[in-house]
Amino acid sequence: MSAHRISRRAEIVIVAVLIAMGTLSLYGSTSNRSTLATGLAEDSHSESTALYCTGFAGSRTAVAASVRFFNTTAESRHVDVKEATGHGDFLVSSFNIAAHRNFDLKARAFPGHSYYGLTAIVGGAGVTAAVLPRATPSLGLPCVSRGDTTWSFSGLSTKVGATAELTLLNATAAPAVVNVNALTAAGYTAPQSFQGVVVKAHGLVALDLGSQIVNAPSVYVSVNAVRGLIVPAVVESWNLSAPGVSVLQGSVANQTTWSFADVPTSAPVTSTFALANATNNLAHVTVKVHLNGYVITPFSIDVGPRSIRDLTVSPTSRVPVAEPAQVTIVSSQPIAATLLTSLSSSKIAWLTAAGVAGTHQLVATTNSRPLSSVSIMNPGDSPATVTFIANGVSFQSSTTFVVSPHGSLTLARALHLSTYGDLTLEVLSDRPVIVGANPSQISSAVALVQNASGSR
Repeated sequence: MSAHRISRRAEIVIVAVLIAMGTLSLYGSTSNRSTLATGLAEDSHSESTALYCTGFAGSRTAVAASVRFFNTTAESRHVDVKEATGHGDFLVSSFNIAAHRNFDLKARAFPGHSYYGLTAIVGGAGVTAAVLPRATPSLGLPCVSRGDTTWSFSGLSTKVGATAELTLLNATAAPAVVNVNALTAAGYTAPQSFQGVVVKAHGLVALDLGSQIVNAPSVYVSVNAVRGLIVPAVVESWNLSAPGVSVLQGSVANQTTWSFADVPTSAPVTSTFALANATNNLAHVTVKVHLNGYVITPFSIDVGPRSIRDLTVSPTSRVPVAEPAQVTIVSSQPIAATLLTSLSSSKIAWLTAAGVAGTHQLVATTNSRPLSSVSIMNPGDSPATVTFIANGVSFQSSTTFVVSPHGSLTLARALHLSTYGDLTLEVLSDRPVIVGANPSQISSAVALVQNASGSR
């Protein structure tokens, strides 16, 4: 790999493709605006594709991370990278990824204490990437193929002991202007210093949310670019005896329906949904939990206008201790929803964004520990034929299943998951499905399923 640092004023010419834009799962495109395209969603004949990654800091910080690139094709791919720092500098590098192999930009590639954003131009399609924080346990997030103008986050925390920092990466070649607003239990707030934030071309800005939203245990944040396209992320970190890190990308639109394919129900994990209603109307919310072999009465909760509420689904009396559940949230008003998972007797809650349906996804282990299960949700009205292609260092296998309309499937033994600690699992389907995965040891998971909006 070659790299050199350049000054703020030096010009870098990178031809970007402008597109309408813990386990790792990548998905294909759908018509829903909440979909965030990744490298696997692009036309297989594309001459080049773009990937944008943010939400990580330098090698000497608590949120140091690597960026892993996955090449799902049978050909080598060349990648040109431009890294932007929160200090306004840039770092340029390039490398090749062999066919069906991965490439890691290690944490040491991002020196210092600054936050980073990364723009990667790939020579061809079929390559995707994810940010993997070095802390264990931790949650990472996928890189995406375009920015957007509106983003939302729920389930954040600025309470004592927690740090929430918002990174804003400009995905365009012109300056962007961004407004950041928030909802807490105290109501709506629009901090003056978070209005009209200027992010220079291909540059990065980091905002400490706790500096303006003080000691709030549950926070909803909206990010609105009044000029340009932004790729944001929120880094949640905890300075406790057992430190942890989550990186959340949020969603590009609040919705009336959210799906989560992999919700832990077994000890010692608590699974809670952070719900935020930014509208002026009362939201009636129904939470449907599906577990194979059980009939579970749906949860009902009202979320008032411009307010936030949390709902714990496990452990509760109506949800048994079993395999991961599939959860669908339906609301009378567009809301934001995020899954918070925490270990018993821990003050740390890891954040997982909802799944997004796609036809080409990737599930990958990232810390040499095997998966215990992979879950599939079929949100459509027709059966979905799903093929799993497992790629390891010295093996490849393929297995096909059919998932019924509006049904789900949880697999473990059929995919021989417990055998492999270093695995990349491609998920190909003839209809859009939602993929989730469950680590064998949640206390040591890094980033297990990468989807459009976040990963766990």
